[in-house]
Amino acid sequence: MKILSNFNANAVVIVGFWNRYIFNKEWVAEKLFPKKDLTVEIPLDPGASQRISTNDIRIFIVGNQLNLLPINTNNTVLNDIQEISFKIADYFPHTPVTAFGVNFSYEEDKAKVLDNVLDLTDKKSIDDSNYKLRSTTFKHSFSDIEESILNLAVSAVDSKIRFDFNFHYNIKALFEIKEKFTSHSIIKLKNTSEKILNDIYLKN
Repeated sequence: MKILSNFNANAVVIVGFWNRYIFNKEWVAEKLFPKKDLTVEIPLDPGASQRISTNDIRIFIVGNQLNLLPINTNNTVLNDIQEISFKIADYFPHTPVTAFGVNFSYEEDKAKVLDNVLDLTDKKSIDDSNYKLRSTTFKHSFSDIEESILNLAVSAVDSKIRFDFNFHYNIKALFEIKEKFTSHSIIKLKNTSEKILNDIYLKN
């Protein structure tokens, strides 16, 4: 089992009424990444902020979503993202927010996943009708996993099975992110996602 190296699949996403113009290179360099070399990409989306990156983390806003993405998915970087979310909560205590999510995505060979994970009741009808099925996705929603609503999508493409975890928290103020992460750190959430994979989906 491996966490996807495509860092867009792994993120902390905070939903709120963000002023994307604040998140420019100068402000981010001073407040979030002091003494770090930064690269800046100009977005094509008119509703997006600049995409600002260190060697390990990327930050940007699209619409009402503030995204903190690990370019490297080791635990040190994940802890750094948690600390940056704390800084953001301190700098913007009055910004209206509605939710935040922590996402992890994994990929595994089909041979290592239990055989009936993606059994379809209509597979025979599809095959008999000579339709070519390209991919299959099942979605589950679990309550009270690390005090979150855990949304899990399981999909098959070619010889791989992909697992997309979203730990969803409804919040009304940014300080609640600090409270949630204090009880359920980003590393703990990652470990929980891997435990679910081993308990339910992967062969021993």
